[in-house]
Amino acid sequence: MEWDPTTGGASNTMAKKGFLFADGKTYSHTIDTRLSKEWKSDNISNTLTGGFDYQHSKVDGVYDFPWPATSYHITQLVTAPVTLTDVPVYKDKQRQLGLYLQNQLRLNEKLTVTGGVRRDFVKGHSDIRGTKSENKVNNTTYSAGLMYMTDLGLAPYFSYSESFRPLSGSLDNATNGSSIYKPYEGKQYEVGFKYLPSFINGQISVAYFDLKEKNALVAARSGDVTTMAQVEKQKNRGVEIQADLNITESLSTSLAYSYIFAQSHRLDKPRIDTPLQPNHTYSALVNYAFKDNVLNGLTLGVVPRYTGTTPTEMDGYNNANIRVPARTLVDLMAKYSLSENWETRVNVTNVANKKYISGCSYACFFGEGRKVTANLTYKF
Repeated sequence: MEWDPTTGGASNTMAKKGFLFADGKTYSHTIDTRLSKEWKSDNISNTLTGGFDYQHSKVDGVYDFPWPATSYHITQLVTAPVTLTDVPVYKDKQRQLGLYLQNQLRLNEKLTVTGGVRRDFVKGHSDIRGTKSENKVNNTTYSAGLMYMTDLGLAPYFSYSESFRPLSGSLDNATNGSSIYKPYEGKQYEVGFKYLPSFINGQISVAYFDLKEKNALVAARSGDVTTMAQVEKQKNRGVEIQADLNITESLSTSLAYSYIFAQSHRLDKPRIDTPLQPNHTYSALVNYAFKDNVLNGLTLGVVPRYTGTTPTEMDGYNNANIRVPARTLVDLMAKYSLSENWETRVNVTNVANKKYISGCSYACFFGEGRKVTANLTYKF
């Protein structure tokens, strides 16, 4: 009997082996052109912006994921090689033209009112395993916002926005054949406040949001095959709190916490927690800038970041009740201003090189280990 990590099994001696083969090229370009007009009077300022953007993307490649390719005894990790022949060709092309108009009105430097409208025109072509499909879709989205700045430094606000995003790629499996993904759509309400305290230099913000989505992608399991399916509904509600504070001239901090409750719903499956979306995350960045001494121009930073437990992509659909464990990682940063124009920066993520699982779908994946990056920047 074989052992399945998502459902368990009567024997823990056999495991399945598969492999992923992907090779291809991606081409893309984007153009964004806009015009703005601003006018002011004694108590009113208004900015009107109109423009268009164009995006074009093309993918040519081959892709295959035979699963399971073979089985093996867990004490004998070396197995016979698997020969891959006739790798399916994957082609996808998409063009998108967007026209938009935005307006921002400010009254007495207190009240800010914003509004916008956007119209998208999308055309896509897909060729998967020799099966060709095409789609055309047009969509209009709207946005609006309202914020009032009080004399106490408190600025409550409300916003509403709609989103539309064509999804590159196609649904491709033995049951459903090949068809281009439907575009992603979303509607979000957000209410909160921003606060500029008088007792410290900085800003504190609190926000509650409610996001409803359609056609988001999630993993779907059919036997031993994992594909991507689109959910009819996906709901996200949560709270975000952030504080950016300059404690002294040299010491600053940025604290962030979020709680998100997210659920996905497919017509053929029960409602589940959205895969790979943790309920709790937080981070605490602390920077110290040296001034007026031999280390003048040097800034050091440290940031611990926590990610709570997350559902796996198979959790719920297979009643696996498997969650990715929580983790806390620490990053370091150092930057040094060589002159007014030159700056060098070094970042170290996961400084302890901690091993952790970042997510699970048809398999589980280790997160990124310690990574060191260095940059040299010149500002004109």
